[in-house]
Amino acid sequence: MSLFKAREWWSATAGYEEFHDIGCLCVGNIDNSQSNEDKIVVGSYQGILRVYSPRAGSFAPSHLMIEVNLDDPILQVALGPFVSNSKAVHLLVLHPRRLAVHSLTVEKTDIGDQYRLTKVYEHKLQRTACNMVHGPFGGPKDTRECICVQSMDGQLSIYEQEVFGFARFLPNVLIPGPLCYVKKTNTMVTVSGEGVLEAYTYRALVGATSAPANQEPSMMAGKLPHTGKRLTSDWSTNLGENAIDMDVYSPMSWGPACILVLGERSVFCCRDNGNLQWMIKLDYSPSCLHIYHVSAAKEDGDRNIKFMIATHSNTLMVYDNVMLEWTAQVTHPPVAVRTATFGGLKGLVVTLDELGHVICSYMGTDPSHFTPPTPQAREVNYEKLDKEYKELQKVVRESIKGSEVTPVRTDNTLTINSEVMDKPRIITLSDGDHVSSDEGNSPDAIQLCCEVIIQLSTDHMIHDVMMTVQTNQPLAVHPCVFRWNEMAAGVVNPITLTFVCTPNLLPTCTSAVVTVMHSVSQSRPHITQHTVPLPLSLFCMSVMPAKTAEYKVTIDTNSPPVSLMTLFPEFSTPGDNNVPQNAIGFQLLPGAEVTMVVSKTGDRYRLQSDCFEAMGLFEAELVKRLAEHYHDKSPPFKASFTEQLPLKEYFEIVEDHFKLRVEREQYLLAVEQHSQQFRAIQKRLLTRFKDKTPSSLQHLDTLLDGTFLQLIALSDKCQSIEEELSVVNNRLCCATNFIVDLVRLSAGMSDEECDVLRVCLCVSPDHLIEQGWEETTTTAVMHMLVTCLSKNNKEQQTIPGSLEMPADTGKLKRHLSLFFDRLLKGGRLNTTGEVTTWSSHDKRGPVSLPPINDVTSDDVIQEED
Repeated sequence: MSLFKAREWWSATAGYEEFHDIGCLCVGNIDNSQSNEDKIVVGSYQGILRVYSPRAGSFAPSHLMIEVNLDDPILQVALGPFVSNSKAVHLLVLHPRRLAVHSLTVEKTDIGDQYRLTKVYEHKLQRTACNMVHGPFGGPKDTRECICVQSMDGQLSIYEQEVFGFARFLPNVLIPGPLCYVKKTNTMVTVSGEGVLEAYTYRALVGATSAPANQEPSMMAGKLPHTGKRLTSDWSTNLGENAIDMDVYSPMSWGPACILVLGERSVFCCRDNGNLQWMIKLDYSPSCLHIYHVSAAKEDGDRNIKFMIATHSNTLMVYDNVMLEWTAQVTHPPVAVRTATFGGLKGLVVTLDELGHVICSYMGTDPSHFTPPTPQAREVNYEKLDKEYKELQKVVRESIKGSEVTPVRTDNTLTINSEVMDKPRIITLSDGDHVSSDEGNSPDAIQLCCEVIIQLSTDHMIHDVMMTVQTNQPLAVHPCVFRWNEMAAGVVNPITLTFVCTPNLLPTCTSAVVTVMHSVSQSRPHITQHTVPLPLSLFCMSVMPAKTAEYKVTIDTNSPPVSLMTLFPEFSTPGDNNVPQNAIGFQLLPGAEVTMVVSKTGDRYRLQSDCFEAMGLFEAELVKRLAEHYHDKSPPFKASFTEQLPLKEYFEIVEDHFKLRVEREQYLLAVEQHSQQFRAIQKRLLTRFKDKTPSSLQHLDTLLDGTFLQLIALSDKCQSIEEELSVVNNRLCCATNFIVDLVRLSAGMSDEECDVLRVCLCVSPDHLIEQGWEETTTTAVMHMLVTCLSKNNKEQQTIPGSLEMPADTGKLKRHLSLFFDRLLKGGRLNTTGEVTTWSSHDKRGPVSLPPINDVTSDDVIQEED
């Protein structure tokens, strides 16, 4: 931080909510006044051009000469004689797709001087522009002021004032860098994306051969046709850094030119032949550079270069070659800096920041009395953050509205097919053929397995192929990763996978995901995914249907009932007359049984089981197979659930999950306390053992042994709780999937809304110690209740963003009940993220939910009467 700050001479603010960059500022006699006094020209990315004539003191409206909207973003402005047969100063403005030259004229009126900006001529650009330079490209004696525009793909377009000259592509350009023109050597100098300072003479640009117009830019950059002269650099110097800004001093008298390049952490000074003269390592983050004075040449031909560097920490650094002469603070971080003469006062520093603050200042000795504030914990303003987030979302939606997405054409087509070889078979761990993922199973535990063939085929040669198979417990596959150095075109590569279902957990899904990553020659990697549907018989076996059960769920349809043996042929046993035709029983490997019954009179199907969460898998499979059975029938198949949501049973599982989490936290805290005690006793014992005079241990060894045994017991208990929590988390995942499917059938939700609902309820088979299911689900549900499910604007408020473990599950249960109630009464989950309000309307009539505790006034969500 500098001790002194720059003394403000004049300041103004260019617009509101406008953005500026390095090329948006220039200083000169734009109106060709006889006093030859400088004016300030500022252009913004919003297309607003302003011209100021500063005077000492505060800003006055008369200081703004003209303000005009040029419709397109302004990338760079420059002043010079850009009109043929005229030495008057004109304004050159670079837009993304055009280059325009304007003249500023003044008219004397009764109310004062009136300024008018007139367009002299304009060039349409074929490619998006990046930056530009100007100068007498024909040589030092040329009186014309030509223009060179660099495009985003590295093309240099030369304009001889009103006439287009030619265009050349620079070789090996990935990202365009700063561009400058050395008048003494008639050379274009730029910094490539590799951090190399390169120079191209104007004669080489003229003599090089252009690429055909029908070639793509990526093909033309550095890949000219075999016929003709190839464009090569006159000299190059490896800087090793990306360039931020560049400035050049090119004298016409004796002595070499000086090129200053501002890097991310260094400043480089090079001569006009590419030789590095000196460099400075910076310990701050620079933003822009400007040479304001160069002294006469010394005996060795070198010159003293005086320049300024602006930093992002609101500081101006003044250098004389490698010596730092002065630092001064400014009120805003500059993105462009110039020196000018106003009111007869020479050497005023003009700075422009990103938001348009234009300040004319000079280097004074007024000390800054800034005192660093005491660090304090700043509270986050969630309302402000939420408002800014919504505004940014609105800008993104408006920017992509109506835009067409062009599909990316790849060089190869990789096809993945899967086929189940045979019916799943029963195996045991005693067979020794397969290994379960749970080491605690008994030796004779029953498992189911099936073989699936994955076939990979490609149209082109591919390299570095890696295939991974992703499954969720209790499903396991080994091996799950396959690698090939290359894969030939037209050859089918079969891979046999053996999927094993272990009896430790309930299945959460009946599919696996195969991901293949590969590359074609030196192009970017390609990723292809394929979902492998696995048979239902891999997860369960057929048993006799049960006549009674604790939990029952009925699914209504609009189509005639179908025989369950037709829907589930793999579970039918031909010739067995004792099996009822309207019922079928399933038994999962953990032991849970589920019975499915079809109504003889109505279009209804009933699921019943003593395990609530086990019914979710078969409910989803039943609806899926019914939809496939009636896919070509009229009217379209529709399933619904009209009963009361089984939230009581669901909340019991939530309560079990939370209690185990609380118990785990208590035991982890006990382990931490006993570990601290164990280390403290060890230190005491070590001190006693190092003592030269033997003394009594005072039963420290007995205390150490007892603490160690307690640690072992607590660790074993923590491990058993982790195993129990893994089982309960699996139950919670299955129950949540079941509830989501029932809500989908009850509310008639679309696939997109159902996906949003699954994300809100955090359906995941994993459990974390830092962030649990209760806090993440509470935050997501509260967010939906105050946004897309809010009934009035009063409810649209900002919710706390902290994810802390709650004291109990009462608040979560209330919010989940209200959340499901609003969904069943007509609420819709807006997938676009917009905040909307809705009115309660349910075609099926009022929805009854299980009784819940009264909502207190300190809750964020309050249910309306």
